[in-house]
Amino acid sequence: MATAQAEEFLAAIHRNARRIAALVADLLVLERLDARPARLAERAAVPLAPIVAAAATAALEAARARDPSATPHITCDVADDAVVLGDAAGLEQIAQNLLDNALAHGGRQVTARGRRQGDRVVLEVADDGPGIPAAHLPRIFERFYRADRRAGGSGLGLAIVAEQVRAMGGAVSAHSAPGELTRLRVELDAGAVTSL
Repeated sequence: MATAQAEEFLAAIHRNARRIAALVADLLVLERLDARPARLAERAAVPLAPIVAAAATAALEAARARDPSATPHITCDVADDAVVLGDAAGLEQIAQNLLDNALAHGGRQVTARGRRQGDRVVLEVADDGPGIPAAHLPRIFERFYRADRRAGGSGLGLAIVAEQVRAMGGAVSAHSAPGELTRLRVELDAGAVTSL
């Protein structure tokens, strides 16, 4: 086997191994969520802004690794009083999966906005991608469902978002249409703001 062929073969093996490792990790998260009773008693006040900022940095790095010529951009606009009564690790997963999904399946311009609205905190991630046809919207939070099979992915990212949100007593929804911004919205209970 020629050196170039061997390198190409090894690169393909490495890509597939990473994809399988990510799939197994996602399945383990879902298994853990399924095995636990409601986690509402385990919630604590968690500021949302630093979680979204860290997730944005990681999502941009992953997008650039997938396509070095890409120029994605994420605007983070999360209010200081957007403090969630939830689980920090679960919130990190929610923010990461929403932003990764927006860049992988959406557009190049993504906005993550977090606001306190009464006794709730709303996190909305919007992208300028092609939009999601109405027939797919009710199913995008189902396990293994992919609206665009050509786009790759396992169909577990948004399912994990939905399960994490439910475990924290929240709600998740999606609004989109072809040619319009896609908006994924998470609503969670607000926690006490300790300092601004």
